[in-house]
Amino acid sequence: TDSTGMIKLNYPELATGDSVKLYAHLYSRPSVKGDDFRPGTAFSVHLDNARFDSLAYHMYYTELDTARVQKVLMDHTTIAYNLMVTVEWEMRQDYLTNLIAAFRSASNYLYDVTDGQIRLDTIEIHDYDFARNGADVLVRANNVEWPRANTGGIYRPYSWAKLWMPRKFYGTTDKGRNLSATEVPLDPNTPKHYRTFVHELGHYMLGLYDEYLPRFDTAPCPQIANYGYMDSHYPARARHRANCRGPECTNCPTANSPTSTSITASPAGISWS
Repeated sequence: TDSTGMIKLNYPELATGDSVKLYAHLYSRPSVKGDDFRPGTAFSVHLDNARFDSLAYHMYYTELDTARVQKVLMDHTTIAYNLMVTVEWEMRQDYLTNLIAAFRSASNYLYDVTDGQIRLDTIEIHDYDFARNGADVLVRANNVEWPRANTGGIYRPYSWAKLWMPRKFYGTTDKGRNLSATEVPLDPNTPKHYRTFVHELGHYMLGLYDEYLPRFDTAPCPQIANYGYMDSHYPARARHRANCRGPECTNCPTANSPTSTSITASPAGISWS
């Protein structure tokens, strides 16, 4: 834009009703990991003109009207995180392709559950255990590795402050041990894997704690509803099914929680295609 905030669009292919996205970079926070092979910033903050309909759960951008001068309000903020990923073994191309797809799905899921406020930006992937000390995410050559993360680790300049994932997460260590031995090629682009990864990013990037445990106890909280992806990133009914009392159950998540829809149903709600 010019000094008055005006921008002239002189594109014959634009027409009334076309969506226009305006974007401005506000701030970047340098990474503290100190590795020359990783992205230089931990995250950046951006401002754009996305609109969010909280009733229809729909995102969209400003549409061009017939006015000669059109005012566009830019008041939607997005935080975009950068990550360096190290895989412990030498990857085959088919696993790398599937892993990239899993990160794309994770970014879209993160963008969805945060109502368009947080997404992934640059992800550098290295294999053969390259530069593991400076990595944010370590993918272990271990069939029973349990997903875990150091809380707030992205802001800590230590080699142990990272997020750990198995080659593919199946939900239990037994399934990881047995199923990963027969699945060729391994495909981590499944909801159970990438949603679990986003749950761990809640610890690692946002400093969030598990919401399924009370503060001073280790017993699970009563499952009245799914309070968010730090409570359960699985469908709400899956956690409750074992204790459900059938049609008369008053604690069913489906009876107490509104129906969840996704902002990714519209192109504006997709962070990474």
